[in-house]
Order: sequence, then structure tokens, then C-alpha cells
Amino acid sequence: MESKYGDVVAYPYNFASWERLSNRAEALDLIDPYLSDDLDLVTIQLGENATDLSTYEEDLENLINYVKDKAPKAKIVIIGDWWSTERNNYRKEAAQNTNVLFADLSDVIGDSSYQSKTGTVCYMSDGKTIEVPEGAAAHPGDKGMKYIANKVIEAIEE
Repeated sequence: MESKYGDVVAYPYNFASWERLSNRAEALDLIDPYLSDDLDLVTIQLGENATDLSTYEEDLENLINYVKDKAPKAKIVIIGDWWSTERNNYRKEAAQNTNVLFADLSDVIGDSSYQSKTGTVCYMSDGKTIEVPEGAAAHPGDKGMKYIANKVIEAIEE
């Protein structure tokens, strides 16, 4: 984003608690400190850890509408699912139903060349390093992260 648009100020927030709740609306106010009229862009990538998908699409639409209300000037991009075609489709539908942008990841679902690898060295922002443990190796690696970033930029520019 910085190489394309210049200075970027980012506020990442791990909203995994939303994924696991039976009543996801209960968690919406947790993101209030991160939402304002000053935001240009909000990306949402949630659901990989959701076990109950019975209301997932509806809950995602409610989340999108909540963000629209709290950050009315922001473009919103829903990022597709990394592992599941079903969840990817739910996200795409939710984006369409709420008229927000969608960064589709369906072309790389299950493609291990975009995943990290056990033992890969990761450099942390504080200068420390960690090695990717076995349980995290299926997450996006550098190639996957670059792919996701490019899909977000594509969505913004369409």
C-alpha cells in the first residue's frame, strides 16, 4: 500500500472473538476505538475460525453495516477466505449485499505454494525472529501475503 499510495497509517485489530460468539453482535462495540470519520479504508478478514456458519453471512453483513455507520467515509474491503470456498462465497455474497468491495482469494484456496512452511524464519517488528510452528504453516507465507495485498489493491482500484 505504501509503495502505491505513500504514507499509510494502519490499525490492525484481531477480532477473532467475533468469530467464536454465538451472538456476534455482542462484540461489535469492541471495534469502536478503531472506527471514525477519518478512516479511508477498512479491510475485514474474519471467519477462518468460525465454527458455526449458520448465521455467518448475516452476521458479516451486520458487521459491515456497523463499520459503515461508524466510519462513513471509508472504503470497505472484505477479504476472501484463505481456506474455504464455502466461507469465501459467504464473504462475497455479504460484500455484494452491502455494496462493499471484495478481494477474492478463490484462485489460491488450497494452493500450498502460497502458504508458509514449518521452520520459516519470521522477522518481527521489534527485530526479534520466530520460526513458524507446524500449526501455523498452512497460513499465508510471503507469497500469499503479497497475493492478498495485491487483491486488496485490485479491489480498491476497480
